[in-house]
Amino acid sequence: MPPKTLKLAIAVILAPCLLLIGGCLPNLGVPRQTLAVELPPSSRSSGQHQGPPLFCKAGRGTALFGADWDDFSDVLFMLYSGERASVRVVRAHSSEGITIQAFFDHDGQKLMFCPVMDGAPDQRIACASLYVLDDDLNAGIKRTFDIPNALRGGAITCAYQQSHLRKLISYSTGAN
Repeated sequence: MPPKTLKLAIAVILAPCLLLIGGCLPNLGVPRQTLAVELPPSSRSSGQHQGPPLFCKAGRGTALFGADWDDFSDVLFMLYSGERASVRVVRAHSSEGITIQAFFDHDGQKLMFCPVMDGAPDQRIACASLYVLDDDLNAGIKRTFDIPNALRGGAITCAYQQSHLRKLISYSTGAN
């Protein structure tokens, strides 16, 4: 097997393990809540963006609003490579919302999502990551969307063109 093919095969095998950093550690006895990922500061200083925008739409799940889990309305947002964005997730049939931070890495292969929470500066926050290839984002992707202690049972679709976003279908009922 040529070296490039071998490297690609290894990357394909290891990629699912990296979907959620905490997902690989339960056998080590490390609870998810102790895993922390710090989002890099935004690289935008002049108002100029690097690369095309990435459009994402999330919905069809539940979010933690205060002490209660409830359905949230679909939310459409835009990210740029190397930048983070605050995304407001709103309770269905209400104006109550929570905020998550979304980050699209410089290499354009990792999307990170972290809840914004009140707490001590050294409080650890569990985040979720999605790993995607540029070709996938050109065609449009759809994945399950779960962020520990923030969102669960949702779906997310992302693409470089809004017309390539996939339909969000409820996984529990199959309804749109």
